[in-house]
Amino acid sequence: MNPEFRKMKEDLESLVERIETLECRLNGLENAQLKADVRHEDVVAALWEDEEVADYRLGEKVTFFGRSLLAIGGGLLIRTIGVAEGSFLRLSIGVGMLYACFWTGMAFRAGSRSGKTSSTFHGVVGSFIGFPLIWEATSKLHAWPAFVAVTILVLFAALNLFLAFRNRLPLVGWIATAGATATTLVLGFTEPHAILYAGGMVNLSLMTLWLGYGGRGFGPAVFTATAINIQFVVFALMVNHSDSLHLLGPFVPSGIIYLQIVLLVCYFSSFADRTLRQHREVTVAEIFIGSVSVCSLAFVAIPLAGADSGLINTLGILSFALGTSCYGVTFALIEKSRAARKTRIFYTTVAIFLVIVGFDLTLSGSERIWALALVAFLSAWSGSWRNRVTLALHSSIYVIVAAGESGVLRGALSTIFQDDLDTALWRTSLPYLILVLSVVCPLFPVATHGRTWGRLAHAPKILWAVTASACVIGFGIILLSWSYERLFGMASSTATMSAIRTIVLVAVTMILVWVGASPRYREARWLVIPIMLLAGCKLLLEDIPRGTTLSKCVSFVAYGGALFLVPSIMKRTAHAPVSPEHEEVEDPKSNA
Repeated sequence: MNPEFRKMKEDLESLVERIETLECRLNGLENAQLKADVRHEDVVAALWEDEEVADYRLGEKVTFFGRSLLAIGGGLLIRTIGVAEGSFLRLSIGVGMLYACFWTGMAFRAGSRSGKTSSTFHGVVGSFIGFPLIWEATSKLHAWPAFVAVTILVLFAALNLFLAFRNRLPLVGWIATAGATATTLVLGFTEPHAILYAGGMVNLSLMTLWLGYGGRGFGPAVFTATAINIQFVVFALMVNHSDSLHLLGPFVPSGIIYLQIVLLVCYFSSFADRTLRQHREVTVAEIFIGSVSVCSLAFVAIPLAGADSGLINTLGILSFALGTSCYGVTFALIEKSRAARKTRIFYTTVAIFLVIVGFDLTLSGSERIWALALVAFLSAWSGSWRNRVTLALHSSIYVIVAAGESGVLRGALSTIFQDDLDTALWRTSLPYLILVLSVVCPLFPVATHGRTWGRLAHAPKILWAVTASACVIGFGIILLSWSYERLFGMASSTATMSAIRTIVLVAVTMILVWVGASPRYREARWLVIPIMLLAGCKLLLEDIPRGTTLSKCVSFVAYGGALFLVPSIMKRTAHAPVSPEHEEVEDPKSNA
């Protein structure tokens, strides 16, 4: 081929490639410009859309404000017509309540169409119209009797709370709770038949609790529980002042007591149903509500019952039944091994408190002591059988309560610090019952390495040892004093009694050292140092200033011998830590 022709062909191909490259670049620039124009249009459209949304929201707020004025104006119109025409007062108030319910119904309708904002608005307007109208119709216009007012108040509150539950409107729930609580409290403290309004408050408390169980929060339940118990306290104060007693109306104080009983039973029935049937742990709100209600029953209902044996027995039977029911719930949870520590501790704490209160109210004298002793023995046995520190701890608490109510602890202290000994108590069987109980209960194995209580797992044995030591100290001082009188034919002098007390304290210390040598009862040694310190203080403050030469000699020999022997015996009988053969077995999930 001709070289010139070949060169022309190559130049033509190169020119074609350049033209194609220029076309590609031109197409790219045109596409980029088109995209930029489209983005500009989108930005402009978005800005217009934002302005439209802002205008819509502003218009919605203006609409809500206009609706509020319309609602308030309608309520005022209805009230004005009712006040002006006295014969149509009740009809006007009824129309006003229907008007408030209309706005609440609009809230139900708005919740399914317009959303939460519109539904919340309508519900709040309904509450703002209804609750003040109920208060004014009852307190100022006297259009309704108390029973009708309470019924309407409870139904209207239930309607608003159901609205809050169904449409998930916490603000409506709080406003309805606050409005109903404020209306009930004001009417209860200013109008007769206060028990009826307190009954309405009980219904409101239960409704807010069940609202919380529906997943809408326990805040209103805690608020109403606090309010109703404060109301009970104020009622109790008013009962004690005759000037304000006429405001409470009939059925006082029995009505207050029975309302507290109903509230407590309903609360704990709800707690137990949720715990056992729905397999839920107790919440902090339930613990607070239950604790406040139990304390209100103990410190309001019992003093109000006074000398009325019927009310006292009713409260005692209720307390005992409720306490045993709480124990039953705890055993059911242990059987299924699914409850956390918080749940078990809550139910058992309420149980022991209510059982002790029940015994105090229904039994008297030695019967109560024997009942406490029986429950203490059964608790110690059950704690060993179930391998639970909690039951052993309850057993020791029952023993301490029995020792305190029988006078054993007070009698032991009086023998240590008083010269005039009261021997009447020690001639009965109660101190020896307490002594035997505090010695027998530690014979059952106690789990001291459980993860639930930690170091507090040693508390049962320490409390038993304290009770047994008190019994031995009191009985020993009485016995030595009586033996001295029979042996020498003369009453014990002050110096002699000081030496006797020192001898008994030293003897109890040696017994504790000997008992504590066993690995199972090593907690007994924890009392050695406190008792030795008590004996040393007594030696300085009593034996030396008030004793004779012979009594001082006896006291010094006894106390010095104890100081010499106790450390060497404890060192010689020291033992290795207890093997965890009785360690409490728990569900790992309960300690999570």
